[in-house]
Amino acid sequence: MSLVIGRESFALPVVRETAQLSIGIESLRSSSATIAATARRRARLMQSVFEDDDLFAWFEPAGNGSLYCAFATEPGYLLGENVRNWLREEVHARDFVYCERMGNERAVVLVIDGHVIKDALVSGYELNVELRHALTRLDAVAPGVYTVFFHGIEVQDLELPDRSRAVPLEDSVLDWMEDAPEPLPELSPTNRAIRAIDVVAKRLRQLRIVRTVSLSVGSLVVAAAGVYWWQNRVPPPPPEDAPPPPLPIEQLNAEYSDLLGTPDPGELIPAMHRAYRLFLSDTLFGELLSVRKLQWTRTDGDRLTIETSLPPEVLGGPRSGPRDALLDQMRRRAGVQGWRIVFSGLDATFSLPVDASNRVDELRLPQPLAEGNPWHRKRLGGELEALGTVTVSPGPLNQVYRGFSTLLELQGVEWSTGGTAAWLGDRLAGGPLVLESVEFESGRGAAMDGRIQFTTLWCVTENASARRCLHESA
Repeated sequence: MSLVIGRESFALPVVRETAQLSIGIESLRSSSATIAATARRRARLMQSVFEDDDLFAWFEPAGNGSLYCAFATEPGYLLGENVRNWLREEVHARDFVYCERMGNERAVVLVIDGHVIKDALVSGYELNVELRHALTRLDAVAPGVYTVFFHGIEVQDLELPDRSRAVPLEDSVLDWMEDAPEPLPELSPTNRAIRAIDVVAKRLRQLRIVRTVSLSVGSLVVAAAGVYWWQNRVPPPPPEDAPPPPLPIEQLNAEYSDLLGTPDPGELIPAMHRAYRLFLSDTLFGELLSVRKLQWTRTDGDRLTIETSLPPEVLGGPRSGPRDALLDQMRRRAGVQGWRIVFSGLDATFSLPVDASNRVDELRLPQPLAEGNPWHRKRLGGELEALGTVTVSPGPLNQVYRGFSTLLELQGVEWSTGGTAAWLGDRLAGGPLVLESVEFESGRGAAMDGRIQFTTLWCVTENASARRCLHESA
């Protein structure tokens, strides 16, 4: 994707990688051919992933016969490389995260050891999710030495474990780009980018010559090391199983239809709440037991599990009577209700039916992914953020459909009342959503902390602008 901000256009690479190239003792022409072949192979790989007709690429020599590669589906200036070049020139930073407000978006760039690992333009609610991921990676490789630079954002809006590392900047990367002393790194069409690889190959000629001169001396060392290795080698691990072949289109179509045919989350969540309220209203269970956890999963979709405990001070009291008599009474009451019950000491786990799980819904139709869709991750995530923290990650991807996994984390929710369940049921109803799991645990007082996981499913289209599914039978 690309986003026009003022006079500049950023194309955010979907893929970044370091390509190891074989140079050794080949001629310069051979080296050039090897590099170009590697670039073409990666371009074909990326083309198979993207839905767009055009693919844009950018390469930078990394030394030791490697190239840093970035691929995207639209042309534009590279956000990460421009931020890196700017800060390298201004403050000589090599390990950092950069955040800047750009219109309605937030720019996030992660640089480790002078190399761009990730760049993104995200909405406000996604900023701290991206920031947490970036800081985790930085902590692993540069503990105690990294910096968080930011511009146009309040420091209190950044969830940082150590705000002493946060450095505000007066200038913007956009201002620097207008007066940049050198050409800005940008993505070019794949064919033009591959032709430019020959230039990169010439820059690696000195490395090739050094390797050629040292080959004769190094061969003796390699031979001696080889003998030592053979004598002291560790047995190789067993070969890994080959990846399974892709499923036939017909089977993927059927799988897609089955997923869209699952009960609507707008029906399931209120149904779970009704089952929970029915449990609380029982004069025996609701009064004596303390609820510790509620859990529902798609694999066991017709049942809601309720984990409870019997407070020790209640046992033997006037409301409960002797332990064995109470347990017998609870078994009989659960049997009358059609509930399953399992005891473990003073803990009891109930399994209640969820009425919406067996309801036959009209098949939800496949939909292409579009930002204006009410269930697009940006629009839906922005609304769900009113309840808690939203995390979106890539889900399944094949020739027929693709998905995005969404996790909604709730803190201190009054789940015993119906307001939150009704709001969620109304917002998640009718869309291409598959509910994966619901889990609530007791919190402070009567409040509960929860995690709701679901997947949005979209049909694969011919290209990014298409509004028609690639496989009409999906």
